[in-house]
This record gives sequence, structure tokens and C-alpha cells, in this order.
Amino acid sequence: MVPVPTAGPFDSDRVSCTPEVVADRLRHNEVLKEVQHRYSDRLFEVPGVFGFGISSIRDEVNGHTLAIRVSFDVELHDKDPESVLLVPTTIEGCKIRFWVSARGVDW
Repeated sequence: MVPVPTAGPFDSDRVSCTPEVVADRLRHNEVLKEVQHRYSDRLFEVPGVFGFGISSIRDEVNGHTLAIRVSFDVELHDKDPESVLLVPTTIEGCKIRFWVSARGVDW
């Protein structure tokens, strides 16, 4: 298992994605947008990050849930696969998923 940073520019004691929020899909979507907005500058500072958005993901516990999807440039990722470690797997309790793609390619 690859270690995930526990300290850095994404530190916060705030927990926005509580179980109650996650249970209400519309509210969960709004909270993810708020978290994404709060951290957008920091996300774009990570080398290779070229976009992010809200995405439905498969979750072992809840079946399907929402997450912030962070897009990494495939060329940079191929050169430095550990670059994704600069973004944690959660921010404010909200799940983060990584998408490695070429810039300008539609999902």
C-alpha cells in the first residue's frame, strides 16, 4: 500500500461530508461543490492537476456515492506516478478520486 500524506496544504479540522450529508445526495453534491471551491487554488498548485469536478463513484460501503474527481495529466503521471500523493484521499471528510487522462480529452 502506498502511503498517503497526512499533513500539508489540505489540512483541516472541518468535516463537511458527514454521514447525514452523504445520505442526502442533493446536499452531498452541494457540499462537494463548496469543498471543491475552497480548495481549488491548492488543487491547481499540485503538479499535473488540470481539472476537477464531482463524480459518482463505486463505494464498498454505500454502493455508489459522490466524490471530488481530480484529473491528472497522463504524461506527468507516467513520469512521476507518485505525484498523486500530493493530494489526499479525503478533504474535509469528502472522498477524492483520481483520474489520469490526457489534457483536452473529454471524459
